Amino acid sequence: MCPPPIFCKKDERYDPNQKKCVPICPPGFHLQKGVCTKNIVINVKKRVTTTVETVFKNVFANPNQPTFLLLLDTAQLCQIAGDTQCVAKQNQFDTLNLVTKLDSTGKTWTITGQVENRVSKVQRNVQVVAYFYDSKGNSVGGPYKGIVNPTVLKSLQLGAFSMKPTTSIMKGTPTFLRLEYQSTTS
Repeated sequence: MCPPPIFCKKDERYDPNQKKCVPICPPGFHLQKGVCTKNIVINVKKRVTTTVETVFKNVFANPNQPTFLLLLDTAQLCQIAGDTQCVAKQNQFDTLNLVTKLDSTGKTWTITGQVENRVSKVQRNVQVVAYFYDSKGNSVGGPYKGIVNPTVLKSLQLGAFSMKPTTSIMKGTPTFLRLEYQSTTS
């Protein structure tokens, strides 16, 4: 008569010498895609906190000359304002890989990123419009229009945008950036 089969927990195997289930990987390792991989401990919480604190210090410690802009959520602002049509339009898009930086002369902002069509409809004539605000929330510039390439985005397709507004068109020093997307759907 055969002994009953032995079922081990996930990440364990039966060792016939020890006659029990033992971990597949030695201590300090974990099983990843069938291979024992060394555990590496990273204190992510501390790193994120430090990064966020650094961003806030860099933006608000010297509001007279920030070197990057913080993105405001246009759909959220439209929702607070009670503009449901604006909310619906802006929720059709997602901003990805946004980079904002002031050039070394302090005269031109370079704003680059990608926009994703989040809906099943094709978006045509896609444009991005930038608005700039100071640290107190006052409008200091915009609208500044940019073109998305390609201008026609299928569902879940990405388009790239880039714009270089000059500080001379602004009525103050920007700290925040709001991007609004415009298109026609088909």
